[in-house]
Amino acid sequence: MRRNVSLVFVLLTLLALLVAACAPTDPIARVDYVRAQYTVQLNSWLPQAPEPPPVEPLPVEVDETATEGAEATDEAVASAAAAAEEAAEEAAEGEADGETEPIETGPATTAILFDLLVNFQGDEALPGITVEVTHAGADEQEKDVRLQYIETPGIVKGATKQVDFVLEGFAYEDGDLFSVDLATSVPADARGNYPEYADALANSDG
Repeated sequence: MRRNVSLVFVLLTLLALLVAACAPTDPIARVDYVRAQYTVQLNSWLPQAPEPPPVEPLPVEVDETATEGAEATDEAVASAAAAAEEAAEEAAEGEADGETEPIETGPATTAILFDLLVNFQGDEALPGITVEVTHAGADEQEKDVRLQYIETPGIVKGATKQVDFVLEGFAYEDGDLFSVDLATSVPADARGNYPEYADALANSDG
């Protein structure tokens, strides 16, 4: 019986050493290794209604002479009304002559709220991970790709965390699609765009 217990202890020790040996020691390789323990699932996305533009009060011009009596006030009101009528007539004449200036309008953009489920199956989590957000049209042709860093502090092995964030400026149209993915490998020349690699790049010999 004692021999069986000793054998089990030896096997467990060897297994622990094997697992430890599998974990890379190079800083960049370690980030790659830990990132592979994450899975990301897009739970939902929702276009956000644009905020109404702020309403600015119209400037009020006060004629100091109008404060000297009711008669002066009436004269100021009449003068302002006449000026407004004259301006309206000039604007109408300009429209008739085709002299109105065109109103410049840019392409409409939309903010999108993303809701994710992040699962971790490793032993020691990263402070955060960078996901890839892809925007495609109804024809599934890619329109935009962005990187979004999401923080995952305190997440433990086996846990699933809900994360949401808003990205602005999408040229969104009805029928468009969005996807969120976690790249299985990050090219060496792109790691600088991923905040989770910042310390590893600073401490890497390569």
